[in-house]
Amino acid sequence: YLDKAHLCHGLDDLPGACSAYDDSIECVMRLMEKEGNQGKYNNILASTIMDKATMLRMAGDYSGAAMLYNKTLSIYKQMVDKEGRRDVIGNLAAALMNNANLLQIMNDLSGAVEHIDESIAYYRQLLEQEGKKRYFHELARALINKAIILYRLNNLSDSAKIYDDGIAIYRKLVEQDGRRELVHELADCLVNKANALDSMGDWAGAIELYDQGI
Repeated sequence: YLDKAHLCHGLDDLPGACSAYDDSIECVMRLMEKEGNQGKYNNILASTIMDKATMLRMAGDYSGAAMLYNKTLSIYKQMVDKEGRRDVIGNLAAALMNNANLLQIMNDLSGAVEHIDESIAYYRQLLEQEGKKRYFHELARALINKAIILYRLNNLSDSAKIYDDGIAIYRKLVEQDGRRELVHELADCLVNKANALDSMGDWAGAIELYDQGI
C-alpha cells in the first residue's frame, strides 16, 4: 500500500495516494493491535502519517496536514522522550522541520521558529553527542530556514548572525568535504544573507556576498 501511495503521489493522483496511505496506516494499526507491540511499529506508523501529511500540504489541505503532522510529532516525542529511542531523533527533527514549513505557509512565523529551534537542538544533539556527521546538512538547512523567517519578521540582526552559522557549515561541506552538489544551496544562502545586509544598509557587505553567490 505504501509503495502504491508513493507512486500515486508521484503521478499526481492525490485521491489514489490518500486512499493508499490510509490503507497502509490501517495495516500498521492492525499489526500493532494483533501483536500488542506498539514500539515495533511506531516508527513505520509515524513515517507513513508524515508522508500523508506532506502530500496534503502540497495539495493545499493545510488543516488536514497540520492534524497529521501533530500526530507524527506526538508519536516521535513519545518514542524519544519517554522510551529513550535515540535511533529516531533524526526522524523527530525532520518532522519538526516539516511542521515548521507548514506553519510558514500558514503565516504562523513564531510557531515555525519554535519548531525549528527544537529541530536545531535535536540535530546538534545528534552531531555533538552521537557523532553522526551526516546531519550537518540538515542542521545547516534548519539554520537557514530560521534566518529566512527572522528576516520576514524584520529581525534583521539576528537573521544575519544565523545566516553566518548556516553558511559556515555549508562552506565546510562544499569546500572541505567536497559536497559539490550543495554549491547551489550555498550560493542561495549567500544571496539571502546579502538581501538581509542590503535591508540593514550594509551595501558593501551585501555586494561582497552577491559576488560570492554569483
